[in-house]
Amino acid sequence: MNDNEKLADRLDIKSFQKLRTEYLNNPVIGYLNINSLRNKIIDLKEIMSNLSVNYFVIAETKLDETFPSRQFQIKDYEIRGRRDRNRFGGGLIEFVRKGFISKRILEYEPKEIECICSELTISKQKWICYSIYRPPENSNVNLFFEKLSNSLVKAKKSSENFIIMGDFNIGIYTSGSEQDKLADFCNLFNLQNLVKSKTCISKTHQSKIDLILTNKYNCFQKTKVINTGLSDYHGFIFTFFRRNYIRLKPKTVHYRNYKCFDDSKFKEELSGIDFELKSDDPNENYDFIINTFSKVVNKHAPLKKKTIRGNQAPFMNKEFRKAIYTRSRLRNKYCRNASKENEILYKRQRNKCVSLRRKSMKNYFRKIGQQGIVTNKNFWNTVSLLGEKV
Repeated sequence: MNDNEKLADRLDIKSFQKLRTEYLNNPVIGYLNINSLRNKIIDLKEIMSNLSVNYFVIAETKLDETFPSRQFQIKDYEIRGRRDRNRFGGGLIEFVRKGFISKRILEYEPKEIECICSELTISKQKWICYSIYRPPENSNVNLFFEKLSNSLVKAKKSSENFIIMGDFNIGIYTSGSEQDKLADFCNLFNLQNLVKSKTCISKTHQSKIDLILTNKYNCFQKTKVINTGLSDYHGFIFTFFRRNYIRLKPKTVHYRNYKCFDDSKFKEELSGIDFELKSDDPNENYDFIINTFSKVVNKHAPLKKKTIRGNQAPFMNKEFRKAIYTRSRLRNKYCRNASKENEILYKRQRNKCVSLRRKSMKNYFRKIGQQGIVTNKNFWNTVSLLGEKV
């Protein structure tokens, strides 16, 4: 079999981009065994900038503590997790696209196996995602699946939705003792493999050892393999969630700027204008009054516009919005460097946001109470804000 036949069931990057535009609102996650990241990061940055993957993990990074995470930063992505073995083998690094909701859960990561565990939130539904790497020289397959099984049992308390993706170095559709252990593990947790194409192809053999396992098979679609050219044998495996998130279009709000408004000067200029009506046509008189008055108002309180989020909370104000931006910045800083100082700064800003939220909601409901709620629809739309999170 020649190389073209071997790669026939793999996508190229342009084909993935076309597929991504068709499923733009569906989150996509992926995994790649890159076999040493240090000399391939520039190519990885270029490729990932064109793929728009929401969440992906790179395996066999072959890094240690002498390689700082900032060396591997990719535009529009954050490094949320990293687990190094040494510079000669193993290792995982987790990239999360900005705006995608995820958090790493260290308590679910077995120390005996190379694994990163994160909680992904898709349309308010939580998924426990394990990204693993099992080296070929790891002969203790019983210990591997025992520790992974114990972790899944513990993780079930958080969510019933599981994704396990990674290089198992076990061919899922072949026979042998290791394959039997994998089959038993999948049967125990009702897991199915999403990847149907060959994932590891060399001149002498081809196999399906890079897997995406899940107990919610029908929640995924378009699982494919991309030939990136970054790895020696492995392809980039990915899958799309069926659950999508529709981003509301931003709203444009028009308002007047009263920063330099002087009430006395405004009244003085209005009093100096001759509003005598000189036409018999009421429409012309109306236009004259409106245009003249608007001209003076625009001079003293000019019209401005701003763009806000489509789901902007009605109790949002400038102070609260800036506090949220600061909180997000400090949270990202703490995730990159989990020092005690960064933790204190983040928690202090988080508590400030909680206080400002209560204050702004209190003012909003006081204002609503003074205006009065007339219809049932307005009442329930207002009451629903009590459970809204920002």
